Amino acid sequence: MKVLLQGLPFFCDYAVLSLYRGPHEIRTLSAKHGTATHYKYNPAEETYLDILNRIAKEWTPDLFLCWNPENDPPPLGVEDSPIPTVAIAGDWNLFHGAQHFNLARYDVVLSDKPGVPILATEWITPYYVLPLYAANPLVHRPHPVTRDIDVLYIGNLNIIHRKERAWLLDRLARLSNRYDIAIIGGLFGEDYAQALSRARIVFNRSVRGELNLRVFETMACGALAMLEDSNQEVRDWFTDGQDIVLFNERNIEEKIIYYLENSTERERIAANGLRRVQEFAPEKRLDDLLNFVASVRPSGRRFKELPPVERLFQDYLQYAFRMEPEYYPVQEKLATKAVTSTPEDPRAWSILGQTLLRTPPEQAGEPHLQAERCLKVFLRALRLEPDCATLALNAATACKYCGADDLERGFLEHTLKATSSDFPEYLIGDYLSPLWTRWLYALARHNTSLAMLHAEAHVRLAHFLVGNDKPNEAIEHLNIALALDPENTSGVWLRGELLWEQNQREEAAHFLYEHLSDFPLHAGFRQRLSAMFAELGETEKAQRLMSEARLLPLALDRTWTQKAKKQYQTDSSSMEHEGNAS
Repeated sequence: MKVLLQGLPFFCDYAVLSLYRGPHEIRTLSAKHGTATHYKYNPAEETYLDILNRIAKEWTPDLFLCWNPENDPPPLGVEDSPIPTVAIAGDWNLFHGAQHFNLARYDVVLSDKPGVPILATEWITPYYVLPLYAANPLVHRPHPVTRDIDVLYIGNLNIIHRKERAWLLDRLARLSNRYDIAIIGGLFGEDYAQALSRARIVFNRSVRGELNLRVFETMACGALAMLEDSNQEVRDWFTDGQDIVLFNERNIEEKIIYYLENSTERERIAANGLRRVQEFAPEKRLDDLLNFVASVRPSGRRFKELPPVERLFQDYLQYAFRMEPEYYPVQEKLATKAVTSTPEDPRAWSILGQTLLRTPPEQAGEPHLQAERCLKVFLRALRLEPDCATLALNAATACKYCGADDLERGFLEHTLKATSSDFPEYLIGDYLSPLWTRWLYALARHNTSLAMLHAEAHVRLAHFLVGNDKPNEAIEHLNIALALDPENTSGVWLRGELLWEQNQREEAAHFLYEHLSDFPLHAGFRQRLSAMFAELGETEKAQRLMSEARLLPLALDRTWTQKAKKQYQTDSSSMEHEGNAS
């Protein structure tokens, strides 16, 4: 069978296909510059059928396989493919808005195990067949370096949408006075593999309950892999205490200490993991995947049953999360078509606004004119549906991005008056926005709410009121926000500081202490809290918080030395002595 593949196979690298020796011929397709693929295309100019006709002059595929269409969206019109099509969907926790209808374009949809019930609809029947991830054998292997890191976490350090994992990392960092703990991000390729090869234990907590990339990469580099015991896939493929070590929030420190102190057991499990991971090499699993695809009944591509207008908006959502410059022209083209063909639909103006916010600087022209146009577009959307809190908050966020602070407050107040949370897929934001990331997670679980939007507006209004020297009104807004949406903690620190300034000092300190877990890996938060408790005379708590604050940089800064650790231990002993004396 001839397979045309778009997207990184097993979420690792196109290069692994060079190791494949099976019966199928696989060629690759991409719209992204700088990727070594057989065929390239322009998503704004070429449709799926255009591409097939072009490459058919030399090669005719029998199957189109799109791996991770959220990150590598297919050419427009894939639903009209004359050959069978397959989508392998990941990251549904962030990209469900782009997947919900768009996956119905394909004949077969594969997902991770937790994603099957999430992605299943009357139009889509996703399948879980095997882990969707793999190590790259060309990169991930035991490198000839010393295993001098006791416990390593290496990966995304954006705690905004990884808060549960970040709090576990915070606890891990507090072992830095006893062990060499490393919590790092920003390493890739050979550097990443070398770091894994230096580790005795690699801490890992999946995002969705899937058997993620880091499991396979850790094993392939010869370290002991640790993963949460609530993971939905791990027991399908590995055995706790034999190939991998599973933990929970009650026993994480206990397990780490045990396996660091029992090197024979640790090395036995790591060796088993290294042996087992070879079974999951991408070149060995492609045939299993393709055989399964050939054995199941096609879905019928029910996407084509959508009205043309809805298909247009789904075309946009398919590309909406891509920031690469190759995709901007197709986003612009689709947004322009939407406002031209459906000018009375607020979604059309909303997606045009999103496109304007992403306009490359070299195409934007005068910044103030671009900002003015952008705000007008979001306001047009809101005027078409004035009772929609989603669109009102979009207008406020656009003001923030464009520097129109004087207008932002009015749109935030408008948000509070709105009674609808329609158009949830069109809320704008970025990955540094706690609300937006939580909103994407809620989309996947169908539990977005008006309360979430109102709470965010209250928090942002509180910041305006502080700037206008109205602390009591700000506190009232923050109290309402927490009551509406307790998971929105972006105003917690501000509320604590305002209470402190209002001489409600004991309430302020204990309130912030209750929210300590909302500020993982944040030494500055602990230092401030320590100072508060010191002023209140709660010396023991103040010392403990300061000690923890000083531990965190030891794990997060890989330039620290044994001398620095020794100095920390000396200073800690001195603090303890001073505390006892006082």
